[in-house]
Amino acid sequence: MTSPFIPPVQDRKPHLYTAILSPDNKVRILVDGEEKKTADLLSETDFREAINPPKEVDDPEDIKPADWVDAPKMVDPEAVKPDNWDNDAPVRISDPKAVKPAAWEDDEPLQVPDATASAPADWDEEEDGEWEPPMVPNPKCKAAGCGEWKPPVIPNPAYKGTWKAPEIDNPGYKGPWKARQIANPNYYYDDEPHNVAPIGGIGIELWTMQDGILFDNILIATDPAVAAAAAAQTFDLRLAAAKEAERLANKDNGVLGALRSRAQEAIDLAQANTLPVLVAVLVGLVSFGLLCCRSKPARGSRREQAEAEAEPAPSRSSKAGGNAEAEEKAEEEEEMAEEEVDEDEGEGEGEEEEGDEEEEEEEGDDDDEEEEEGDEEEEGEVEPTKRVASRRTR
Repeated sequence: MTSPFIPPVQDRKPHLYTAILSPDNKVRILVDGEEKKTADLLSETDFREAINPPKEVDDPEDIKPADWVDAPKMVDPEAVKPDNWDNDAPVRISDPKAVKPAAWEDDEPLQVPDATASAPADWDEEEDGEWEPPMVPNPKCKAAGCGEWKPPVIPNPAYKGTWKAPEIDNPGYKGPWKARQIANPNYYYDDEPHNVAPIGGIGIELWTMQDGILFDNILIATDPAVAAAAAAQTFDLRLAAAKEAERLANKDNGVLGALRSRAQEAIDLAQANTLPVLVAVLVGLVSFGLLCCRSKPARGSRREQAEAEAEPAPSRSSKAGGNAEAEEKAEEEEEMAEEEVDEDEGEGEGEEEEGDEEEEEEEGDDDDEEEEEGDEEEEGEVEPTKRVASRRTR
């Protein structure tokens, strides 16, 4: 093939390679049962050399003329090297502006014996030889430097490289030469290349720099189901044994190996149960989206809640039982309204209006008069104050 699939031999795991030739002259390349490459046997571009030869070929007797110019560019014959162009100029030169520091020590060595070092107590000159202190950097060189001074090197501003004449368009250019075409004497056309002759042997061409690659259990069949059954009896068992050996090896490598083994088991389980895993992941994502993105009920302002809770109490009834119920409801509304008032603002600012008018006393009982509390509206706008329900006892 012009762009063949590269097998995954670097992982050093067993793999199953399958090539299927179909009656429609299509070829499919599978690795471990997964399709990796397809091609057409009748195509002129899917393979480096087409199965069917071309109808026309180059005429072997046609020779390119000696005066044929196939170079689109040529060196300008009129170009001349400039006089100030120096082909021998170095790339880098010594900095002419550099000056040797005044504290530079020309006669001092870069390293001197360590004056603070002493011979070990167990040093024996007769057995170990004369003791020599270790060498340390010369402290006199810290100020500027020691030894022979050399100016630093900088890029040469006059460097231009080797001069080359520029190229111009070739006036004699005729284009690439190609031999004339003649009918192919060996031309034929096979419209059923999938129908191969009886196979007597198999050859494997392998280009690799990696050792340890082995082939076995090679099968040729006319039915893909036969090949799949043979793979289940051989390759699947070998793959399972290889995974188990890898799992045990990772398990013996401590915590990291155990985590790697568990991860590999999860991957194998997902590959063996692709559809259930996809459904579970999809359900989880949908559930997460519904929990995170669902709309929350709108929360009203504290003022609106207070207004909704502090509804006007019913008017005074002539019956004692009705008055008691109205009094309890008014007390509850008063407590709920007082909770809405901030502690820093105290009791709050508001104006109280008496909601009910005084009625004549009936049955000789003094009843409590309930009042409604409301905010005054100025020019159609409501004051942003808090309502405070209160109760008077007459």
